[in-house]
Order: sequence, then structure tokens, then C-alpha cells
Amino acid sequence: MIKNLCRTYTHTTTKLMYAFAALSEQRERDADVKNINDALVNASRADLMEQISSTLTTSVERILRNSDLSMRTGVLRDLRARFAPKEKVEMVEQGTQVSGLKKKAGNENDTSAEDSTPYSSMSEPTSQNIATAEVAAAEPKLSATQIASATGKQPAGSAMTVAIYERLKAWEAQKKKRIEQERVREEEREKQSTAPPKRRSSARYEHVQSVLKKEADKKVTDEFKLIEAARQLANEEQARADAEARASHSENERVKLEQDLEAQELKMQAVEQQLEQTRMMIAREQQEKEALRKEAEEANRLLEIEQALEGRALEVWPMIPNRKVLRVADSEEFDGRVSAEYRVKDMESGERGVSLLMGRNASTRTSEPQCVLFDPNVLSDLQAARWWVANRHRFDKRGLRRSSSRLSTRYQ
Repeated sequence: MIKNLCRTYTHTTTKLMYAFAALSEQRERDADVKNINDALVNASRADLMEQISSTLTTSVERILRNSDLSMRTGVLRDLRARFAPKEKVEMVEQGTQVSGLKKKAGNENDTSAEDSTPYSSMSEPTSQNIATAEVAAAEPKLSATQIASATGKQPAGSAMTVAIYERLKAWEAQKKKRIEQERVREEEREKQSTAPPKRRSSARYEHVQSVLKKEADKKVTDEFKLIEAARQLANEEQARADAEARASHSENERVKLEQDLEAQELKMQAVEQQLEQTRMMIAREQQEKEALRKEAEEANRLLEIEQALEGRALEVWPMIPNRKVLRVADSEEFDGRVSAEYRVKDMESGERGVSLLMGRNASTRTSEPQCVLFDPNVLSDLQAARWWVANRHRFDKRGLRRSSSRLSTRYQ
């Protein structure tokens, strides 16, 4: 998982760098702004480049400001190793020595000194040789012409090469360093010789301790203990005062919170009471509305029944139980013979729960319907009235006679 995260971070950084380079190239290519659209594109491109730079800078800053010392040190060491200039050490041909170099007449003493220096340095330890090689590698590279101008000799035949010149310069630097070290040591010896001699204490009485020193040490220790105790006491007092202040603040906050809760509960109770009153009011209004609706429906029903029956009424006769009777002809028109009265189902309308009470007409001696019987279990009063509106044309004089003749013929 860590390897995948590192790989993803590396790829993301590379993509951001590629994107930054592409945006920079586009910005340089489209430097000429011709219209508002080009200006907006350049502005958005600059915002993206700034965001990429800020993101990369933030990642580096987070690493350098991290509290983990080991990770910060490792990253800085890795960065120093990556970006430090690499010193290139010049290799010298092995086994090359120069002896009997000709010097000018005025520099014979220097020649002897310089001749003695290389051989002495060759016998030194390997670490010294490595330091010499590093100093030689750190010196700037010189051409053969520059070497000749510096030494006063021409590069011909077995003349001094560049590598030998560099070794000579290193030996000269080492010589100067050795002289400087000798000078420093000499100054230190002079200072030590001028300093007063230290008093040597006898080792015989080292185990003996002074009473005054003990008392002084004890006094210092006691004072330090007193100061430490006073400091601890002051810290404890301050901590107790802080704790009491926090406790008092917490108690005040708790009391305030309880008061707020009580106030909220009272408000909730008031709201609940008001809501209950509103619900009761709505229920009463609904009941009243329902009662008014029922009264209106009943009034409309009675009015429709009255208008449909045109002054007639649905009667209840004891001799015809469980039926509502609607008289369609006057009783004086019939002879009143019980043997001629009978009930038949209304076949013409075919309505369920409707039947006719027949009787013999006194003038025509034919059977005619004198009442319409309605079953209240099947038809209500309103349905009966509506049936009468749809079928009352059948019970006029002509229609009544035609229907009576048909009924007589059917039953004969």
C-alpha cells in the first residue's frame, strides 16, 4: 500500500509539472490578447499555474514543518545529497616522481624546500593523501600555457604536466597549513607559560570536608527547597483558583442551562395546550360542518322528493307491511272489491323493489293500477321519487288504460 501511495504521489507530481509546462508554453504562445475571450482564457490559465505552484509548495512546506524530527532530517539529508555539487577527483598517474627539476638561480633555497616536501608527504598516512587529493581536485583546472606562465617553464619534452602542477599546489597548501598549526601551538605554549601555576591540592586530605562548606551547601539546599516548595505552593494555589473558577463557571452554565430548559418546557407546554385547543376547535368545526352538510343534504333530499312527487306522499299502510305506498289514482274511481285487487311486479320498468297494486275501475270495469308499492330495503324515498319522475308519464289516463289493457291481456 505504501509503495502504491509513493508511486501515485510521484506520478501526480510529474503530471502537475507537465501540466505547468504545457500551460506556460500556451501562455507564451498566446501572449497577444485580441478580445475578451483571450483575456479570460489567459486569466484562467494563470490561475491554474498559480494553483499548481501553490500545491507543490504546500507539499514541500508540510514536509519541512513536520514535527517528526527523523522524517524531516531524512528528507533534508536526501535533498542535500541530491542537490550538492559533486566534486570530481582528478586521478594522478601512479609511480610518477619528478626529481632534479631545474630552478632559477635566485630560487635555489625554495627548490630544496619544495623538493623535500613531496617525499615527506608521500610517507604520510592515507587519510592525508586523500585530503591532499580533495584539495587538488578543488583547485581550478589550468591549461598547459597557464602552468608555463605560472612556473616560468615551457611545456616541452619531460616538462611538468598538469597533474604534477596540481600536486605541487596541494603540497604547498599543506605546507602552509602545517606552518599555521605550528604558529598556533607556539602561541598556546606562550600563554600557558605566562599563566600562574595552579595550586595542587594534596590527595591526603581529599576526604576531609569543611564544616563551613557543608553548612553553606546545606543552607543553599534548604533555600532551594524553600523556593521550590513556595513555587509548588503558588502553582497549587493558582491551580486550585483556576479549578474553582472553572467549577463556578460550570455551575453557572448548568444553572443557566436548567433555566433555559425550564423556559423551553413551559413554552412547549403552552404550545401544546394551544395546539390541543386548536385541534378541539377544528374538531367542533368539522362536526358542525358535518351536521350542516347532513342537514343540507336532508333538506335537498326532502325538497327533491317533494318536487318529484308533485304534492303526493309516500304512505305506510298497515295492510301492506314493509312497503311504501304512492297513490296514482283516486280511490273513488275503483269499485272497492277486494277480490279484484292484487299486486303485480312492474314488468315495464323492470326496476327491482317496485310493484303495482291493481284494482277494478268502476266505470270501465278494467283492472288499473291504483298504487305503486316500493320496497324500502331496496329503494330509498329519494330513489322512489326519482323513479316516479322517470315513469309518471305511464300513469296518465291514456297510458294508464294502455298499460291496464296489456296487463289484463297478459293475465287472461
